[in-house]
Amino acid sequence: MTTTDSSISIEDLIDIDCFVEAVNKVLEVIPVDLPKLKKSEVIAPGRVEKLKVFSEKNNITPICKIAIAYELLDIATQDATKSILSAEFSSELKAIHEGIVVALDINY
Repeated sequence: MTTTDSSISIEDLIDIDCFVEAVNKVLEVIPVDLPKLKKSEVIAPGRVEKLKVFSEKNNITPICKIAIAYELLDIATQDATKSILSAEFSSELKAIHEGIVVALDINY
């Protein structure tokens, strides 16, 4: 998969284990007994849409992406050795970074 694939989203670039862990932490605060999200339910690409399907299937409002982002930050800061970015997309992320550096004329 490449970054030119229109179905890819930022959420698809997150390591699947970290993403599922973050979503399940968000689900823990919902005062309803819900099943845990499984990796097989949100394999990239299209992770955002698959998460909406999970929410609909369990009769809950869509899970807040901001809440997931905060949980991902917690995961990243609790274990400095854990990368929340998927290794699968490292070359694409590097290319995006290099493009931004050139476009903004950043010298470091």
